[in-house]
Amino acid sequence: MRDESTQSLYEFNKDLSTVSDESLRLELEQSYRIINALSSSYHDVYYANLETGNMRSYRYSHITQEMFGRQFENGDFETNLYTYVRKAVHPDDQELFEPVLTRASIKKVFERQDSYSLKYRVVQDGEIHYCRCLVVKILGRPEEFVFAFQNRDREMMMESEKKNDMKRRMDIVMSMVKMYDNSLYVNVSSNRFLELKISPAIRDMIDKTRTYDSQLANVIENAVTRDYQEAMREFLDINTINERMGFKNVMSMEFKGRTT
Repeated sequence: MRDESTQSLYEFNKDLSTVSDESLRLELEQSYRIINALSSSYHDVYYANLETGNMRSYRYSHITQEMFGRQFENGDFETNLYTYVRKAVHPDDQELFEPVLTRASIKKVFERQDSYSLKYRVVQDGEIHYCRCLVVKILGRPEEFVFAFQNRDREMMMESEKKNDMKRRMDIVMSMVKMYDNSLYVNVSSNRFLELKISPAIRDMIDKTRTYDSQLANVIENAVTRDYQEAMREFLDINTINERMGFKNVMSMEFKGRTT
């Protein structure tokens, strides 16, 4: 008993056996490899004909079965996609499907490009899910195309966590800015910096067009007392900061500054 994707691949291979032109067969084989690759990351993959409107499933997920039963395994592309958009897609995102909602609109897209993708939201059991739809032209057969659907919930969750982490970091930075007289944001990789809060005396020592480490010696020489200068050079050394920080979030050092 073959599973659904294997059954579809078997049928596609039978189609290939009927193609006599070698170059066309190679193009089709490449297209089917792409389809097979899509099935590893897209939970639903379908194969459709622009001329007849007929479609059949290459991979049919339990997610779709729960929402629509076996309706989308085959049938008319426009009817099935319209049903999906109206019943599953968030009302505010339904218009995003206009470029691919009909065979005529897909033909116009394929006149300019070989693929089209869109990101949208699905409503299922009162919950919002994030998805991606991909439409791809089949090489060697301009009347045929593949469309696939992918869940992006995990991707969106990771993006949200990354944004929240960045916000927490910036909250910490801005809290420190309020506490200290001078604060710089330094990019270790590029050796560039951004002034967050600078006193007039230090600002006169800094040239914002130059790199961070090229100005360090001048600032330390003029703003730090002589007995703390060497320790301060080591503490602010951009070449060793990552190694010294390790897994720590904060390092600090006390020093005496010059007042004149």
